[in-house]
Amino acid sequence: MTTHTILPPNALEQFARIADAVAATTKKLEKARLLGESFSWSKTIVPCAGIWK
Repeated sequence: MTTHTILPPNALEQFARIADAVAATTKKLEKARLLGESFSWSKTIVPCAGIWK
């Protein structure tokens, strides 16, 4: 079975930093901005989804 690495090696660390930043603010627009920036990587991952069966 072939394994494909899609996420960067430090993905969990990045997720934790974003979660901390989102939790640290009460501003909804700031939370949305942080989350929007964090999911910008999905543009490069989605085309790879076709390799998964």
